[in-house]
Amino acid sequence: MTCVVCNKLPCACSIDRRSRPLSWQEACEQICEDISCVLIAKQRDYGSSNITEFGEIGIIIRLNDKLARLKNLVKNNIDPKNEILEDTYFDIAGYAILALMFRKGNFNLPFYEEKK
Repeated sequence: MTCVVCNKLPCACSIDRRSRPLSWQEACEQICEDISCVLIAKQRDYGSSNITEFGEIGIIIRLNDKLARLKNLVKNNIDPKNEILEDTYFDIAGYAILALMFRKGNFNLPFYEEKK
C-alpha cells in the first residue's frame, strides 16, 4: 500500500501501518515518523515563504490558532467538523519542529530532490 501522506512505497511513515507498537519507545518513534512525513508533505505544498515571510512570530501566531481551536473543542466537548483532534496535535508538533529548524538556521535547507 502506498503511503497516504507522502505517496511513497515503502515509506518511513507509520500512518498506514496496521501493527500496534510493542513498547513506549516504538510508539514514540512511530508518532515522530508520522509527524515528519506529514510535515515534509505539507512543506512541499506550502513552500518556504509562508514561514520566512513572517518568521518566528508567524509560527507563534499559527501555534496560537491551533491551541485556541484545541482548547475550544476539548473544553466545550465539541466534535470537530473539519479535522480530527489528532490532526491538530500533528500541526502543533509540526510548528514546534519548524520553529526549532528556523531558530537553528536550517529551515531553508533544500529537499533531497532539489540538491544538485
